[in-house]
Amino acid sequence: MTQIQVTPKGDQLLVVSQTRYEEREPLEVNISGSIQSPAEFYLKRKDWVNGLVDKSHVLVDMNSSVVKLVIDENNPYDSYEITGKMIAFKDFVDFRINTGAKFGKQPIIDLLKRNAMYFVDQKRLNDLLVTFQNFVTQVNRAMEASDNQQGKKKILDEYSGSLQGFRVNGEKVDFDPYFILEMPLFVGEPSRQFQVQICLDPNNQQLDFYFESMDLWKVQKEAAAEGIKNAIAPFEAKFAVIYI
Repeated sequence: MTQIQVTPKGDQLLVVSQTRYEEREPLEVNISGSIQSPAEFYLKRKDWVNGLVDKSHVLVDMNSSVVKLVIDENNPYDSYEITGKMIAFKDFVDFRINTGAKFGKQPIIDLLKRNAMYFVDQKRLNDLLVTFQNFVTQVNRAMEASDNQQGKKKILDEYSGSLQGFRVNGEKVDFDPYFILEMPLFVGEPSRQFQVQICLDPNNQQLDFYFESMDLWKVQKEAAAEGIKNAIAPFEAKFAVIYI
């Protein structure tokens, strides 16, 4: 807003013009998304952001798998923060691998069928579904035939940590609990291949199962590290990249 002040001075008029800028609330733009979000924001507005590169920086938190692009950092009115996180892929999360989460017979069957597209070997999936159902049926029959809780417990006590080679009353059950999945672990990231096994909870006579994978620890760590590396690659030539 411009103000003009006119003041008589002898036979002359003194004209003073003043411009006042309206005060406004500080504005910070905060955007959050997948790990690719900061790079995608930058690449679509490259000319504008490059003009502010000396007033901007990138923060990298390896422990939390977070990348944050801060633009025009000292501007109280028009600063931008774009945060990218490694977001777990929903279909992968549904398996709850290595979490100890328990599933009954039918929920496991439904889960495997729903995620059939991620099986490296479709024939293996079909075999797994048939043998798993047969395994559960055989164990349930043996437990129902037991006269007491001690007999049921004995059946589960024969479980030695893997369903491969599981025996019911001394008789081996034909069931291979291992299968290989190929699926993304994080949103927007490439698919990864890893082996999974179905495990039995021997402390529960309702025959609850869970998923474990020795491969997954390493694969997950590598996927997160690669995702962050790719996320900061567009910034390394021009921006200050700070690891926190």
